[in-house]
Amino acid sequence: MSLHKAIVLMFIWLITINCYAFTENVNQVKVSQAKLSQEQLIQTKVVPAKEAHVTHYQGSHFLTYFIGETLGTKNAIAGVATIEPNNEIHPAHRHNEEEYLMILEGSGLWTINDETFAANAGDILYAAPGDLHGLFNNGTKTMKFVVFKYQAKPIPKTKAEPKR
Repeated sequence: MSLHKAIVLMFIWLITINCYAFTENVNQVKVSQAKLSQEQLIQTKVVPAKEAHVTHYQGSHFLTYFIGETLGTKNAIAGVATIEPNNEIHPAHRHNEEEYLMILEGSGLWTINDETFAANAGDILYAAPGDLHGLFNNGTKTMKFVVFKYQAKPIPKTKAEPKR
């Protein structure tokens, strides 16, 4: 199995606890904060790339694979961003959710709080709630990265396994 495939599989595993969203996507797809029924939660499934929702920006686009709530998260989103050279999806920003970004292809600049430094394929960012963070493609090739953003919520107890 290639390193790229292993990394993608790792992120699929993380989807239930680690999701990312862009402010524009959250504004476009509002999720009710009311208690959701089991049918309204994000369910276990595979979303093919051709079925992901595409949001276009100047010099970039974002594929949204999952958005909504899970048993343990709210404001959850999982997707893949593509940014052309000398572009970003949006400037460095802050929000209340946790998020992870992993660069799959290309290079650029990370911004974390008061620091800006090189961003390269294979790097993974974790941004805690409230921390300033961003990614700018200052390279010569298209940048592609996986994003997960979410806000944790208490997980309800599940039925106990029967004693054997």
